[in-house]
Amino acid sequence: MFRLAKPEDVAGIFAVLEEVAPKIPLCLDGDERKELIAQLIRDCCQSRASWIAVNNDGRIVGFQLTRPSFAGRRFTVWGAPQVAGLMLEYGGVSKTSENQGIFRTLIEKTKRRKRPLYATVKAKNKSAMALRLINMGFENFESDEGRENAYFRWQPKSQKN
Repeated sequence: MFRLAKPEDVAGIFAVLEEVAPKIPLCLDGDERKELIAQLIRDCCQSRASWIAVNNDGRIVGFQLTRPSFAGRRFTVWGAPQVAGLMLEYGGVSKTSENQGIFRTLIEKTKRRKRPLYATVKAKNKSAMALRLINMGFENFESDEGRENAYFRWQPKSQKN
């Protein structure tokens, strides 16, 4: 089952994020860092733009943390002007639920909002996220060899130039 994330989902999302953190990679060392990430999860849940996947037992097995980016105006990010949309902060699927199309479904549900989507993928990502995003219609609009991150954008057909 897929549904919008709610504030009471923070602990379940955090549990899956802890599991996938080494692949992102995301450092969750120390209480201060964990609290910062928990606050990001809360913010994303309150934005009503994040999705989760829940198994038959009611346990969260996948998530897509998303929040608005500069709603209602153009802005510059990664050195280029962009149309305001949604920033895909983090996403992941628990090991027991991988290879079932969960992540793709979470992204497709986010795309239905018909707003541009932006994502940053770290060069050290171990989940082939860059390729996954490209296969879901995102374009890599800025990355160079030696850079720490690659930047991706998906735009609804009505907003493409």
